[in-house]
Amino acid sequence: MVVGFAIVAAWELVTAAGVIGFRRPIYNALALVGNMLGLAVLFLMLNAQFLFAAQV
Repeated sequence: MVVGFAIVAAWELVTAAGVIGFRRPIYNALALVGNMLGLAVLFLMLNAQFLFAAQV
């Protein structure tokens, strides 16, 4: 579980950097969607089902 959490956390960092780093707005939006989905997965891994459902 710790390894999965670390992988998803790394995904969060990469997509957050993509949100501010890409020049085209469509890529920014796709990175933001990826970031929000990663955050939802983190909530699910922490057994916060309501926050998972609210995030998705």
